[in-house]
Amino acid sequence: MRHGEHHVVKAGSARRARPWYTILYVQVLIAVLIGCGIGGFFPKTGMALKPLGDAFVSLIRMMIAPVIFCVIVQGIASMSDLKKVGTLGVKTLIYFEVVSTLALIIGIVVAVVFHPGAGLNIDAATLDAAVPALLLQPLFENAFVHGFDRSGGQGIIDLRARREGTRLVIEVEDNGSNSSAGAVEWAPKQVKERFGLGHIRTRLEAMYGMDHRFERGPRADGGFRVRVEIPFSPMQITPL
Repeated sequence: MRHGEHHVVKAGSARRARPWYTILYVQVLIAVLIGCGIGGFFPKTGMALKPLGDAFVSLIRMMIAPVIFCVIVQGIASMSDLKKVGTLGVKTLIYFEVVSTLALIIGIVVAVVFHPGAGLNIDAATLDAAVPALLLQPLFENAFVHGFDRSGGQGIIDLRARREGTRLVIEVEDNGSNSSAGAVEWAPKQVKERFGLGHIRTRLEAMYGMDHRFERGPRADGGFRVRVEIPFSPMQITPL
């Protein structure tokens, strides 16, 4: 380089690109896929790993309050002008009130115009029932994928839950064609069950032992019916 010349190097070219597997959201997606795979193909192993998931969630909850406190304190401490602090507080309060009011108005309009939840047959005694994770999803998917009549008719799925004393009863019915052929096609085993129902049976046996009932079979008027009966337990809500 000659005297008086300057060599300019762009910062972007000197910065090395991060590998994709070191990005946080990519790691989260990979962990979610691994968790889904373990729960789907190895349900007993997934249940055995539940304490690990509970511990992780507890750690996240434990860190929320300190992180928020530190961020607020750092933001206030970085402002040398108290007048700016007061102005920011007023703006924050106004923003919160405006956005909250707007959210309430949108909720009222949606409730009045669209009537969400209208026509649902809900048993109030089951609103606080604790349902095992990933139990309703495979039941609904089974009815949706294999239950609808493939001839082009209207498909109907009926999901019901009720409390019978100390028991919680969950029933899922569809109006699809007769299930015998579909059962052989999707699960050619000695016990002919639809796709996904075998995993439910395995998980229920691991969780409740003999203290549960799992029934499935064709309906008299066509379609398929699955009935699950487990001990009733109220949902435990843990405050943050």
